[in-house]
Amino acid sequence: MRKKKINKPFLYTLIALAIMFVFVGGFYISRSFIETTVWSNESTEDNPAQGRISMDITDGNSGSEEIISEKNPDQESNSEEAFADGTGEEGDNPVGTSENQEGNATGSAGQTDNTEGQSSSGHEDWPDPVPDKDYSAIEHPVVMLDPGHGGIDNGCVSGDVLEKDVNYDITLKLKNLLVNRGYEVVLTRTEDVKVFLEERVQASFDCNADIFVSIHQNLYDGAEAESVNGIESYYNSYNSPKGSKRLANLIHSKVVANTEARDRGVQEVNDLVVVIKTTCPSILIETGFLSNTAERNRLLSEDYQEKIASGIADAIDEFFR
Repeated sequence: MRKKKINKPFLYTLIALAIMFVFVGGFYISRSFIETTVWSNESTEDNPAQGRISMDITDGNSGSEEIISEKNPDQESNSEEAFADGTGEEGDNPVGTSENQEGNATGSAGQTDNTEGQSSSGHEDWPDPVPDKDYSAIEHPVVMLDPGHGGIDNGCVSGDVLEKDVNYDITLKLKNLLVNRGYEVVLTRTEDVKVFLEERVQASFDCNADIFVSIHQNLYDGAEAESVNGIESYYNSYNSPKGSKRLANLIHSKVVANTEARDRGVQEVNDLVVVIKTTCPSILIETGFLSNTAERNRLLSEDYQEKIASGIADAIDEFFR
């Protein structure tokens, strides 16, 4: 059988073309890979593990860089989301300062079961402060009342007494007094539900509140709990500075006079969200200590709650005169 002769020149040409094809193709693939890798690294150099490259959908070119802030899902914000477990709310932390001034050795005087409401004490990133206005010229004042805590957030707990319930009872009595005196009254909550701090602040914006009054109770967790009692009030002067201070002093003095409770003073604070971020005159009042048996019993009585509500209502009347 005769063997077929192979056309060697043709074979050599095919081999050469194949080698050239592999070489050229490999060159462009390698170049593309190198360029893409360098571009990706440059895009995240300043923000390692945070940069993402996004394709420009309109023309298919990767000519735009989108830096996306990657939030660690385990981290929570310092505003209302940081307290979503309902373990606490604002209105209690600063008490430790005033208690410590009395020389108590525990170093935790007046602190309750929570840390909610803390925020930065600086105002560097805040909008310009809102100035005072002529409050006596307001024809139909809008009063926002804030019964602290609620829902899964009980606030202070002493025995079977929950702060959220005492706050709400006093607030309802105050609301009725104010409505009967011609005020428009808005509550941050009208039932036993958790309302985040930023939501309370936003509610004051939504209803264009002219003043904001937050009602809380106190707790002392030291050995001398039965000797610690009285009323404390807090404000911040970043927004409506004169109005906030005047409102705090009026409400505090009227409630102390009505109840004959111990006067623990008025303090300016920088760590209570509802008096810092609201722009109208705002006050947070701690009307008593649930950890003190005698004062707790008074705070549970209808008559004493009416005295507190009446004192706050009279102060609001004077504020708008």
